[in-house]
Amino acid sequence: METLTTNNHCSAASRLLSALILCSLPFGLLACDNDNDSDQPAVEAPEAEVPHYDRDTVESTEAVDLRDPSGQTFRRLRASTPEVFPPCRQIFEEDGQFLDWPLSTEEQGPALFGCDPESFVEFDDGRRIIAYATGMEEDRRATHLQIIFYEADGSIRWKNLMDRSAEKQNFAANYRGSFLTVVDDRLVCAGTLWQGGTQLQCARKENGEVVYDDVMNFWAGIKPFAFDGSLFSTDIRGITRRYPFRGTEMRHRAVEGRGGRSAFYATDEERIFFSPAEDEPILTGWDLETLSPIWRAELPDRPRITYQFVSAEHDLLLLKVEEYLYGFDTKSGEVRMAFTVGESHPPVTFSDDTLYLLLRRNEDPPLLYAIDPQNGEVRWVALATAGTLQLHYDQGLLLRSVRAVHSVVPADEAPSDEVPADD
Repeated sequence: METLTTNNHCSAASRLLSALILCSLPFGLLACDNDNDSDQPAVEAPEAEVPHYDRDTVESTEAVDLRDPSGQTFRRLRASTPEVFPPCRQIFEEDGQFLDWPLSTEEQGPALFGCDPESFVEFDDGRRIIAYATGMEEDRRATHLQIIFYEADGSIRWKNLMDRSAEKQNFAANYRGSFLTVVDDRLVCAGTLWQGGTQLQCARKENGEVVYDDVMNFWAGIKPFAFDGSLFSTDIRGITRRYPFRGTEMRHRAVEGRGGRSAFYATDEERIFFSPAEDEPILTGWDLETLSPIWRAELPDRPRITYQFVSAEHDLLLLKVEEYLYGFDTKSGEVRMAFTVGESHPPVTFSDDTLYLLLRRNEDPPLLYAIDPQNGEVRWVALATAGTLQLHYDQGLLLRSVRAVHSVVPADEAPSDEVPADD
C-alpha cells in the first residue's frame, strides 16, 4: 500500500509538472485551458486590423517644392558672431583633470553643438550625462568613450571609461555611432555600434558601479534605448529586447521582410519603424508594448536608409524617397506632409512648435525653412550663411559650418530685392 500510494503521488506530481511546462511554452505554440475541458479547442484571439495605406494614397499628398522659394514669405536672419569650439575633451578636461560642468546656460547649446559629443542626456532637474571621445595612447586614430555624470550644481557625480581598444585596428571603418540611455531611473547605459557587434556598458545611476561591460553579438539597426525596464534595438531579423544587467536577449519579434544593412530603421523610443531591404517597399510602424504592427504604408520606392529624422514631441517621422521627403504621423501612419528636395538630404531640427529644414544648394547659399510640424505649411524661408552644413535647436536656432557655430533669429521680412530668384 505504501508503494502504491507513493507511485500515485509521483504520478500526480508528474502530471502537474508536465502541465506547468506545457503552459510555460510561448503563446501561439500552445494554449492552456483552465477549465480542463479537453474537448474544447483553444481559440486564438483574432489579429487586430492594421491600417494600410497604399502607394496611391501616399503619393497623393501634394508636395511643396522647397527648391523654389518664390511665393514664400522671406525673412532676413540676424546672426551672432561665429565661434569655433575645440573637441569636447578639451572643454571638459584640463591638464589631465576632469572639470566640474564648465559651461554656463548660455554657452552650453553652442559649445555642445560645436564640440559634437558622441551622446548627451540632460534631465529636467539640471543633471547631465555626457559621452565623448578620448584618445588612446597607443593609437591616435582610435578613441575610448568617456562617460561623465554631473549633478545639477555642476559637480561630478561619477565617471567611467568604456574601453574600445578591441576595435582600434579598423576603428573608422567599423564605427557606426554611440548612445546614452537611462533604464528605469536605475541604470545609465552607454555604448557604441560597430559593424560586427554592439558594445554596451551599464552602470548604476546613483554611484556609477558598472554592472555590465561587454560586446553583444548582434548588428544593431537602431541605437539601443530604454523602454519598459529593458533595452530595445533591432538585429537583422527583427526587434530584440535585452536585459541590461547581462546583455542577454529577453524577447525577439521577427519583422516582416529581410532586415540588415540595406533596410530602413528608425524609432521614437515608443515605436519602431521598419522597411525591408527587399520585396515591396512597405513602411511598418511597430508598437513596443505589444511588439505588433500598428500601421503599414506602401512607399513609392525604397527609402534612403541613412536619412531618418523623428520627433517624439510632434509624432513625426521624416524619410526620403527619391527626390521627396515624406512626413508620416508616427501613431497613425498617415502622411502629414511632403516636400520636393531633389538630390539634397536636408538636415532638420525641431523646436516646441517649428520644424527647421536646411536645403543646401550647389552654388547658392542654403535655404533655411521654418515649417509647421503638424501640417507642413511653410511659415518663412531665409538665406543661411554660405557653407552652413548643420542646424540644431537648443534654446534657440544654431547653425554650423565645418567648425564654426553661430546662433540666428529671424528678423523683419526681407525686402523684395533680397529675395533670390528661382535657380
